[in-house]
Amino acid sequence: MNPFARKLRQSLRPRRGTEILEAAFVFPFLLLFVFGTVEYGYYFHVQHTCAGAAREGARAAIPPGTSDSDVTTAVETIMSGAGFSGRYSSAIQINGATGAVEDAVSGDSITVVITCSWGTVGVSPLNLIGNSTDVIGTATMRKEGF
Repeated sequence: MNPFARKLRQSLRPRRGTEILEAAFVFPFLLLFVFGTVEYGYYFHVQHTCAGAAREGARAAIPPGTSDSDVTTAVETIMSGAGFSGRYSSAIQINGATGAVEDAVSGDSITVVITCSWGTVGVSPLNLIGNSTDVIGTATMRKEGF
């Protein structure tokens, strides 16, 4: 038999178990990639929700005659719609200092800050982000007046 044909026939023989071995090496990395993608994607969802709630709170604070309860209601509407009710904290700042919306005058900057702890709102299949990480959303708008 021709040596080339013999070599060709040997190379075409089925090699048993190599595919399973290769899959066993690749599968853990694939799982890490998938779960990491899910965790970071959910982190960005939480961050986007906090930013949206802060924006709605600031928008509720800028018309004349509004109060802190209007801001709290606007923020709670967004956060409870996302399933984060009671798992966040909010703060209102007038010109960079903690204050009440009722005390703001026309032209003051009102900042609403929403903070969630990743340990209470996050999904951590791999715990890549860490439970002590805070997810923060802020929005600043100017108080309107007559």
